[in-house]
Amino acid sequence: MALPVHEQETNIIFMRNSDMAVIYTSDSTTMTKLDKKVKSVNSEWKLKEVHRLQDTEEIIGKTYTCPKSLISFRTARKHCSSQNAF
Repeated sequence: MALPVHEQETNIIFMRNSDMAVIYTSDSTTMTKLDKKVKSVNSEWKLKEVHRLQDTEEIIGKTYTCPKSLISFRTARKHCSSQNAF
């Protein structure tokens, strides 16, 4: 990956009145995860565009689309030692 880790980013864009989300990422870990979603059977995730460096053709980012309903913002849970009991 050509971009240093501190420059890698992921952007999620969706409009309130749209059913689709657009995800751009230059983060190699996120690309790997989203590529797996795209390749899964009956996936609603689609690879829209691959972004490359002009001189080397190295991949520096990808843009994906998916239904907005697949985007989730979760609240972190606190883990208690009592939850470890069987």
